[in-house]
Amino acid sequence: MDESQTNKCENESKKYIVHKPLLHIECSLKEKSTCRFDTAAHHVRQFLLENFSSLTLNTEFRNFEDELLLMKHVEQIRVVEASGSDKEILYLDEVDLDIHIYQLNNDLPTLSSFDYEDQEDGPMAIVTELPSLSLEGLWDNLVFENNIKNNLLHFIHTVMLFSDKDVNFNIVTWNRALAQKLSIRLSNKFSRGRVLRLLNWQNVPTNSRNDEVESLTAARKAAASGLEPSDGLRVVNSLLTQLDKLKPHKNVFILTTSNLVEAMDPAFVDRIDIKQYVGDPNPDAIFAILQSCINELGRKGLIEDGIPVPSFTEASISLYSQPNSHSSRLYRIAVDCKGLSGRTLRRLPVLAHAKYLQRPCFEERGESARMSTFVGAIAVGDLDKILQSASTGEIVVTNDGATILRSISLDNAAAKALVNVSITQDNEIGDGTTSVTVLAAELLREAERLIDSKIHPQTIIDGYRIATSIALNALYESSVDHKDNSELFRKDLENIARTTLSSKILAQDRDHFSKLAVDAVFRSTNLESIQIIKKLGGKLKDSYLDEGFILEKKIGVNQPKRLENVKILVANTPMDTDKVKIFGARVKVNTTSKLAELEKAEKAKVEKIKAHGINCFVNRQLIYNWPEQLFADAGIISIEHADFDGIERLALVTGGEIASTFDHPEYVKLGKCDLIEEIIIGEDKMIKFSGVAAGEACATSQLLDEAERSLHDALSVLLQTMNDSKTILGGGCSEILMAKAVDSVASKESGKKVHAIEAFARALRTIPMILASNAGLDSSELVSLLRSAHYNGMISYGLDLINGEIADMRDAGVIESYKLKYSIVSSASEVAEMLLS
Repeated sequence: MDESQTNKCENESKKYIVHKPLLHIECSLKEKSTCRFDTAAHHVRQFLLENFSSLTLNTEFRNFEDELLLMKHVEQIRVVEASGSDKEILYLDEVDLDIHIYQLNNDLPTLSSFDYEDQEDGPMAIVTELPSLSLEGLWDNLVFENNIKNNLLHFIHTVMLFSDKDVNFNIVTWNRALAQKLSIRLSNKFSRGRVLRLLNWQNVPTNSRNDEVESLTAARKAAASGLEPSDGLRVVNSLLTQLDKLKPHKNVFILTTSNLVEAMDPAFVDRIDIKQYVGDPNPDAIFAILQSCINELGRKGLIEDGIPVPSFTEASISLYSQPNSHSSRLYRIAVDCKGLSGRTLRRLPVLAHAKYLQRPCFEERGESARMSTFVGAIAVGDLDKILQSASTGEIVVTNDGATILRSISLDNAAAKALVNVSITQDNEIGDGTTSVTVLAAELLREAERLIDSKIHPQTIIDGYRIATSIALNALYESSVDHKDNSELFRKDLENIARTTLSSKILAQDRDHFSKLAVDAVFRSTNLESIQIIKKLGGKLKDSYLDEGFILEKKIGVNQPKRLENVKILVANTPMDTDKVKIFGARVKVNTTSKLAELEKAEKAKVEKIKAHGINCFVNRQLIYNWPEQLFADAGIISIEHADFDGIERLALVTGGEIASTFDHPEYVKLGKCDLIEEIIIGEDKMIKFSGVAAGEACATSQLLDEAERSLHDALSVLLQTMNDSKTILGGGCSEILMAKAVDSVASKESGKKVHAIEAFARALRTIPMILASNAGLDSSELVSLLRSAHYNGMISYGLDLINGEIADMRDAGVIESYKLKYSIVSSASEVAEMLLS
């Protein structure tokens, strides 16, 4: 390569050193279009920038109204990928657009031969001019994890731009799909004439692909031992020799694929520079593969075409609101297909068509009908592992099981039963909603397998009842009660609160909030008397516990901002017949004398209120200007428009009652407090009375709502523990302990119910498995270690999710309420039995 060519490559490479992510746009011209590629690229860029502020990946545009050039020449515009960003939606002012214009070639492949000096007829090859219409869409149907396709494209692009620098890259290709994609991406850099000139260049980059390479590189050891033909030995020796000859040629790149790496000769494996393992697809990739299969079947006319199927994430969100939609069915299939290879997945449509569509339908009855009932309940159990947003448009960021389940719409009776047991758990205990849902779903999943094995549902119920009794008895025997020791009991309560908050949004500040919660329940064992005030601004750790009831209102103008020895009348009465707002009170008068009568009646009501001997009047309804002035003249603080929940709590805290008539002051019970003052929390003014309140400060309303739910759960569990002071160990310790007890009973029982008892133990072990998985740890290994520890007598051991190991839960302070765990196991067992019967 001469100096001018080298400088040109350097200048071309510099264009790709960018600071913004690169958004790739592919534009396909119509077959008979004569538009220049640079002209088309200019108009495509102009169309996108003028009509959109952001673009979503995998979006297609085919309608170009008012864009005459695009309508005449452009087949489609696709937003394909973004280099340097993992976002699905990209704002155009934050990215650089890379427009790729191409025109598909409709010519048929041709047969070509390569002549060698010592041979008359060299090997034959089929040559396809790219980009080809026959290969369109092939790249999009390749679905892999870990962004392999984008990384591969980026790697090849980089290697080709810097190949003249003598950098020893080994480029990999992806047969026809990759060649088609490269022809599109490099079309604006390499014209047809330039490509032909490059092909005549001695050091032109050359790519070779060998699929199922194990057939050419079988281990020579097998041939030498007589297990394989001797020809295989010669083939491998020849191949290795030719590979060695290619080493000086840095322009040659070879890609091989194999499903049997262990069968290949070690000498060949050692010559490989880059090894990329492509594992089985995850459910997201499975969903995409199946979706591409369905689209292909639709194009071929085998099924109805044009059925819209959203993305995997969208399908998971709408799974329970539209359980019978195409996307929900495909989502469930994708989850059930976990562990299948891509090759197997692509055979499923053919197998499904042959197995199911050619047979008559039968009425669903017996076990089959029961199975369809289970599906909804099991699905709800799986839902608790997802972050769910409300369908009303309101943003709800939560991992609280009860909040998620309250927000979904269901038409499956079993699923509704599971939701109800979760809500009941939340109302009675305050926490454990996710655990009870997941455990009940696992019990049903186990029951489904047993029914498939022809075990009668009543036998399963009997086994579950035996297992439940044994598990709860083991739980009781493991419990500890420190109520007689105030110091240890307080420590238990703090540990319970800390454990409860560890799985919630307050986990980072669990030590701070656990102390606040314990202090609150020691001051009042009535949850209604514990008020949580949420205010934007500051950090969660700025939250504090204070003696006093806080009303989110302001003291009126020209009224004292501080008052001691207060007598409070809490009321719910209209005081808005002010002449300015007379129609707001729905009263019409024809003469001024009628208006005077109204004002006289309003003044009489104020005088009756003053007769109660109060110095603070709190009304749920509005207090208009004139009565407010009358109260101020009498030295009475008047607070208007307090919400009903606020006056209910205020009456409870101050010991008063809510009044609506004022003719008999002797019958009205007034509230009392030592001090009323106006305070500021965050940026808002509020009125502080007596009582107990926990205040929270935070950055966003969504975070505040989730923090309130978290703290409410902790307070609820602590109050339950105040009533039933027994505690047990958390971190999966109790579940493994119960499962061990159930397994020991199963070994002594006989008959088919043994299988149900063992299934119950497996379901219990699911809880620590999920705990470990959610923490990003190897759940199988950790739970195996934990089971081994329990069988070796270390019955206080559980999962230390912070350090990724097992540890003594009592030393770690991972404590849970006995009543909470008892309710989880008993409620899950009851709902499973109910659905089985």
